[in-house]
Amino acid sequence: MQLTRRRLGEGSGALAVRNPDSVLRNGCLEWACTDGTACSDITAYRVERWNVATRTYEPVTSVAVAPGRMYHATVRPALGETSYFRITGTLADGTPGAVVHYSVARGAYV
Repeated sequence: MQLTRRRLGEGSGALAVRNPDSVLRNGCLEWACTDGTACSDITAYRVERWNVATRTYEPVTSVAVAPGRMYHATVRPALGETSYFRITGTLADGTPGAVVHYSVARGAYV
């Protein structure tokens, strides 16, 4: 799968990153479904990080669905590089129901 570059906090479909400006400060990525109908069949959310060396997304965590909830996962963007994350809402059969991409750059401190 090829990595799609997107602007900070930009999503696709019914999922949206809710805290794009504070991920670096608190190490927590928060998201929600913006369309209850589109997300009604989602049973879990999978958070993955892009691995440049293997050219694949690797699992960070999985979060069970709860009605009307904002979701969160602890992420630690690597110092001195841009980290790419993908949040996928999965259906009961394991297929993706909604996807959002997020990237964050964490500069090196001197």
